Amino acid sequence: SRVRGANSFPKQIKSSTNPGGVGHIWVKERFIEPAPPNTEFIGEDGQTRIFIPSLLIDNHFLTEKDPEYKNRLLALSESEQKALLYGDWNIFEGQYFDEFKESVHVCEPFNIPKEWRRYRAYDYGLDRLACLWFAIDSMRNVYVYREYCESNLTIADAAKANYVEKGTFAAKADEIVNAGEANSEYTYVGTAEDLASKLADESVAKIALSADISISTKYMEKDYDFTVAAGRTVELNLNGFDIVSVHSADEHNPNKNNGVINVNGNLTITGSGTIELTHNAADMVWNNLSAVVRVSGGSATIASGVKLLHNGGTSMAYAVDVDKVADLIVEGGFLSSPYIGIRFFWPSATSEGSITLNSGTVEGTRMDIWVQASVASIVGTDFVHIADSFKYTSENNSQYIYID
Repeated sequence: SRVRGANSFPKQIKSSTNPGGVGHIWVKERFIEPAPPNTEFIGEDGQTRIFIPSLLIDNHFLTEKDPEYKNRLLALSESEQKALLYGDWNIFEGQYFDEFKESVHVCEPFNIPKEWRRYRAYDYGLDRLACLWFAIDSMRNVYVYREYCESNLTIADAAKANYVEKGTFAAKADEIVNAGEANSEYTYVGTAEDLASKLADESVAKIALSADISISTKYMEKDYDFTVAAGRTVELNLNGFDIVSVHSADEHNPNKNNGVINVNGNLTITGSGTIELTHNAADMVWNNLSAVVRVSGGSATIASGVKLLHNGGTSMAYAVDVDKVADLIVEGGFLSSPYIGIRFFWPSATSEGSITLNSGTVEGTRMDIWVQASVASIVGTDFVHIADSFKYTSENNSQYIYID
């Protein structure tokens, strides 16, 4: 208001400062954030502004008269160096993430895929309410795609303001993505108990993990960690997370088969992630069948991005074990075992089951695929379909598929 005059001279205010200090946020919001450097813009008050950055290397008079000044700046703390030597307005004393760099931690806007898991985090205070929206990709990179900040709100007003469908969000943050919230097609689970419950719930057809699941099971007490019952059709989206199961035994039971998932219905495993099984049982004997996924009936489909890993600890270890009445379809992914990658148990001319391998990789230290059947019983049958793109890894079996 004090910049005025009756003459035709331009009316301007010129000021200079460094990042940091009491007014850091005010200066940053008023001059730095609204537009790129060296770009004129009109502020909310209608006034034209421009931010012209200048670094030490631009001040030739100072560097010539005081050449040691740069060394003194380099002796300061990392945050002070960024502020005074590099003019970084994203760093100041007391900032939680000292390593934050806009050039590294800010990306161009993009549409968030529906299958990415989303979260919200709140920090309530009467002086300032803050809410951030996060999305996590299949590699577990975390993106902040929306924010809401406001002062002087009661708890009730804060809850109303942050309701996702009615909230008023900062316009700049809302432009980043218009992807909605978590994919409502899926029911999300983050514990072994929740996963077991939803697999048994006939009203749930699509399940997605929201966290890694770790399981420790004594196979004398429970044979398989999870079961898909006959008649059930369900998709399990690993969603970038893993299921890690460790089976152990206090005493030997030669007839106890076990594993992570037993399929009697129809299961499709999608997303990016690993289902992993390890045995810690030195007393297990030959006929203790163990499989990451056991297809006892119905069908199982393994999609691209899925890893099924058996780490051994028992003589009969399979990534996938398929019964003669069941179907296995491998559309991608990686199946591995220190014994046999895939076993197809005792198919015959009257069997209804099949294995179809369209893409992906299978490996077994002894053999990749074992069709456990007498040659006579499979003559004239058509139950193994293997695409040319399917990959094997065994070196000790030139045929890669062994038929008893």
